[in-house]
Amino acid sequence: MIEELHRPLKSAIKCHATERWTEVLPIILLGLRASLKEDILCTPAELVFGTTIRLPGEMFDSSKPDR
Repeated sequence: MIEELHRPLKSAIKCHATERWTEVLPIILLGLRASLKEDILCTPAELVFGTTIRLPGEMFDSSKPDR
């Protein structure tokens, strides 16, 4: 069970190529929680919360206001 999380977590930390891995850890964990698990066809966040989570980029409306 631990190895199931350890391998992708370690790979994601290496992708950021920084000595300060603790600074990128929150965004990495958010990404892992929001990623679709192909074997169960849902995300870990859906299993815990019963719904999808809002990612930071989805919190703002990117459409332009009417003038």
